[in-house]
Amino acid sequence: MMKGAQSPSPQPPTGGGSSYTPCAMLRHGQEYTDRGQEYFEERYRQRVLHNLAQKAKAMGMQLIPSKNTV
Repeated sequence: MMKGAQSPSPQPPTGGGSSYTPCAMLRHGQEYTDRGQEYFEERYRQRVLHNLAQKAKAMGMQLIPSKNTV
């Protein structure tokens, strides 16, 4: 570290609390909460849709939601 530089103080995770690593749990005093299968499936679905929208945008296209659901 350079002389006079200060290391950033540790901050607790912000947002949805998605940082559930054992290290973060110990460091910030978080307790483990089982969020269930549905929570992780919805997070996966949102991540896939976001990535697909980014790919479409890169090709000059746009995703349009359909009224039909599977």
